[in-house]
Amino acid sequence: MIYSLSDGPAALLLLTSSATLLTLALLLDPSHAVVRSTAYALGTASGSIAAIACIYGAFAISVDLGLATRGLFKATAGIMALTSSLYGLEVVRLTRGK
Repeated sequence: MIYSLSDGPAALLLLTSSATLLTLALLLDPSHAVVRSTAYALGTASGSIAAIACIYGAFAISVDLGLATRGLFKATAGIMALTSSLYGLEVVRLTRGK
């Protein structure tokens, strides 16, 4: 049997994941460049997940609101994911020493 979540619970699940990543990012000590870039990568990944949660939340409120805001939240999620990956590349660059 396949289980699925409706829009409201899916938004809460994604927000929980986002909050977990954000908490981890905030608990890291930013005094070292690698750790700082890791925290930025986690924080922006958290923002990307939160933007997707906003899509689900908007659809949970109403289909019209979901359709009206979906593009904005998808663009936000994409930009945040790209930024997170760039910080991840910075971590790789810093750890390789190049």
